[in-house]
Amino acid sequence: MCLRIIQTCTRLVGVLLAPILFAVLPEPAAAQRGSNATNESVQMPPAATAAAQPPNTIAEGGNSSGYDMAPETRLEVVEAAVAAIPSKIPAGPFKPTWESLKKNYRVPQWFIDAKLGLSLHWGLYSVPAYHNEWYEKHMYGTFIQWHREHFGRQDKFGYKDFIPMFTAEKFDPKAWAELFKKSGAKWIAPTVQHHDNFALWDSRVTPFNAMQMGPKRDLMGELARAVRAQGLKFGVSNHGIENFQFINPPADLAADLKAKQADLYDPKWADFYSVADRSTKLVRSS
Repeated sequence: MCLRIIQTCTRLVGVLLAPILFAVLPEPAAAQRGSNATNESVQMPPAATAAAQPPNTIAEGGNSSGYDMAPETRLEVVEAAVAAIPSKIPAGPFKPTWESLKKNYRVPQWFIDAKLGLSLHWGLYSVPAYHNEWYEKHMYGTFIQWHREHFGRQDKFGYKDFIPMFTAEKFDPKAWAELFKKSGAKWIAPTVQHHDNFALWDSRVTPFNAMQMGPKRDLMGELARAVRAQGLKFGVSNHGIENFQFINPPADLAADLKAKQADLYDPKWADFYSVADRSTKLVRSS
C-alpha cells in the first residue's frame, strides 16, 4: 500500500526534480535510494522490433490518451495519496504543482558548471543481458520465444526468477567510483529502481529490494558512499511509477498464466508485477 502511494505521488513532480535529488537530498536518504549499463534509446534490430501496441484500456483516467505505463495521477489523486501517507512530509516551499516548481526551484551552480555526468542502468535485466533494460516487458511479448529457449516457459521461469541469479558477486563500488572519477564525470546518477519494480537499496517501503533478495546488499548505499568519497555528486533516478502497466502479455499467455495462477498471476507476486489488478479502484484505494 505504501509503495503504491509513493509511486502515485512521484509522478506529478518527477520530471523536473533530477537536479534537486543531487542538491537537497540528505546523504543518508540518498544512500538509501537507490552495471551492466544500458540505454533506453537502444534500438532493436528490425527482426526483433515489436508489433504496434494496441490501444491502452487498462485503468481509465490516466495521463495520456496514448499508451501510458503509469497509474492515473491527476492532482486530486496525488493530493489524496499524500494525505494518506502515515509519515507527513515536512513543510517546505514546494507544492505539487508546476507553478510552484517554476517559482521556487533554481538549478544549482555546480550542476550548471559540470561538463559531464553519468547515468546508468543496472539490475535484474543484467542477468539475461539481452537487448536492454526493458527485458521484463519483452519476455512477455516480443521475446517470448527467445526467453523460452534460454530460460524456459514463462509459467516455469518468470522475471521474478532472475532475482536469486542477480548476485552482484563482482560488484566493487570503490572500483566503480574510481573509474567514474577518471572519466571526468562530476556527478553519477544510477537508476535505483527501474520499471521492473526491484529496488537496489535497503528499502523500508518495498520488500522487493537488493538487501532482502538477490545479492543481499545495499548496492546503492555502498555506491553512494564510494562515489562521495571521490568528491563526486551522487543522485538517483527512480522509474518505479512505470511498473504499474509495464507488462502487457498477449491474451493467450495471460490466459494460460491466469489459469495456472503462475508468475504474473501468482498471488504471492501480485505486488511485484502489478498485472493481476490494475483497476482505477485499486489505485485510488492504495
